[in-house]
Amino acid sequence: MIKSIVFDWGGVVSPAGTPDEVVTSLSRLLNVDEQKAKMGFAQHAEEFKRGKISEQEFWDQIQREFNVFIKDTDRSIWTPVNFFQPNERIVAFVKELKSENYDVSVLSNTFPPTASDIRNTGWYDLFNTVILSSEVGLAKPDLDIYRLLLNTTGFKAGETIFIDDQEKCLKPAKTMGIHTVLAIDAEQIINDTRVLLS
Repeated sequence: MIKSIVFDWGGVVSPAGTPDEVVTSLSRLLNVDEQKAKMGFAQHAEEFKRGKISEQEFWDQIQREFNVFIKDTDRSIWTPVNFFQPNERIVAFVKELKSENYDVSVLSNTFPPTASDIRNTGWYDLFNTVILSSEVGLAKPDLDIYRLLLNTTGFKAGETIFIDDQEKCLKPAKTMGIHTVLAIDAEQIINDTRVLLS
């Protein structure tokens, strides 16, 4: 029986909030094409989203990578917090699930500035458990972050549904026996989750 429903944030709870948005901002800042920005960004973003390096260290690495100097005032490439505002239909669904005694959680890859901004809005407060890559030192699709999820929530894989908008982040969950939903839009998320709950 399902007892726990776990949501990714960007692309699931919030319609926006994907790494591509940050890459676009970085490419504009560096005046390079997006593919080049993506390659340089990806190399250092993996450490940053796991909290392995500070924001200053991230920018130091980007400056070395692209042989540029970037002023502190130009470093606001992170997606503005208002873009991460939860979809009202998903919020209503989460509240419905809680009223039905399901445990609801967030499992999200996020950069430290973004995690801090969302936490300060109070949007995470709706959820029983919040696991963020930048705070736990692991990120999807690392298998260990799914183990951490189950250990933290206290529910078994077969009692858990995980909803994400990226197939690569669902595959490890599936291998552990977690039920999964590939997110496309709010109504589809709700419908597919309800099918699993029935």
